[in-house]
Amino acid sequence: MYGYLRLVLSQKGIQNFFSDIFIIFVPLVLVFALLIGFTIYFISRAYTKPLQSIELMAENLTAGDFDYRIDYEGKDEFTETFSSINKSLEKVSVLNESYKKAEKRINALLQVVDESIILLDQKKEVVSYNESAVELFQCPLELLFESHFKQVQNMNAELKKLVDYVFEDEQNIRAREMILWLPDGRDVLARVSSFVFKEDDKLSGVLLTIKDQKLINELQRNLQRSMKFGVIANLASSISHEIKNPLSSMAIHAEILSVRFQDMEMENKDVVEKSLDVLQNEVKRLNRIISQFFNLARVKKTDLMLIDINKVVDDVLTLVSQQAIERNIKVEIDLCDPIERIYGDPDQLTQVILNILLNSFQAIHHDGIAKIRTRQESLSVRIEIEDNGCGMTPETQERLFELYYTTKHDGGGIGMAICKNIIEAHEGKIEFESMVDKGTTFYIELPRQDRTQQLKAAAEKNSE
Repeated sequence: MYGYLRLVLSQKGIQNFFSDIFIIFVPLVLVFALLIGFTIYFISRAYTKPLQSIELMAENLTAGDFDYRIDYEGKDEFTETFSSINKSLEKVSVLNESYKKAEKRINALLQVVDESIILLDQKKEVVSYNESAVELFQCPLELLFESHFKQVQNMNAELKKLVDYVFEDEQNIRAREMILWLPDGRDVLARVSSFVFKEDDKLSGVLLTIKDQKLINELQRNLQRSMKFGVIANLASSISHEIKNPLSSMAIHAEILSVRFQDMEMENKDVVEKSLDVLQNEVKRLNRIISQFFNLARVKKTDLMLIDINKVVDDVLTLVSQQAIERNIKVEIDLCDPIERIYGDPDQLTQVILNILLNSFQAIHHDGIAKIRTRQESLSVRIEIEDNGCGMTPETQERLFELYYTTKHDGGGIGMAICKNIIEAHEGKIEFESMVDKGTTFYIELPRQDRTQQLKAAAEKNSE
């Protein structure tokens, strides 16, 4: 026997029920939503400020500011963490300062080294270099050295091949000689070496050292020349009287014979007189060569005094004026006026300028132009002597200042060596440019008053 339960709800009752629930439930939902919103806001705010502090710290570290510290005033779970981070930043700052000091010391060492030093990173990019490298490769002021060196590599396949080999095989190269062509058209005889840096058995960089071999060769020649001069000085001091006295006797007796033969009547008198003339001339030439030899070997003190280099040039022009007229050589003069007076020995400088100008006359031979100019530079006073003569061959240019080298049939090969010694005794330098059938230009640079080291050394010694 079955039964059933019948539930009867009116529509109005249902509506009233849901209406009562809505009135109660909606405010509750709104309250909970507000509570959740406020909770999220405060929680996010509590974490946002620490995150902003960390972001600001990262920006400062990226910019290289290792003195930055996190300023966090809150007292929560982040306080201890930020305190530890600040302590770590202090240590990093100390290390950074030590690194900067070490970097300055290394850069200072690089600058005083005469060799050209270039440091490349793993990508073969230049990361450091010294002034010697800039000077050797003649990097223009408006161009970055990194770009200039890359251009040099592209112009020199041998150098580029060497760099590639060092990076690929991680092997050091010792004293590899090569000619490097530069963008300005010059060439450099260089000796290149490399040193490989490794970290954790991986290549981290390569150090290139480049020596100007031409400079080394010049230093070697100067050393050999100095050794020769030393031997000559010792030889000259020991044989001066033994050579001078016989020469004087020969000259005197040749003069006596010449006078006596004028009053004598004999056959072939003109032949004998001609032979006597040859004897006298050869004795004079020998005496002149020996005198030059002694002047070169003798250590002569340079008597420095304030002089007007234009006055020295004028004195030389007076001496050569007659020869210029006889050879029909036009001498053009361009003297800087006013020009600063310099410390020098007027007699010695006259000898240098006179010797070079006479050589110019001989190179021109006849119907030509010789120019002499003076210029005042920032550190020196410059004398230029130019001619449009026959010029010098490469061999002559290479050996011009070499003792006893001459291209003249009656020359002793001493004059230019003496000139070089005199200019160097004045703390100056003498250089030249020459082209066959075009002419030659000599450049003489003498230090300005405040650049004369001899006087500075003397003043310091006197002050002591």
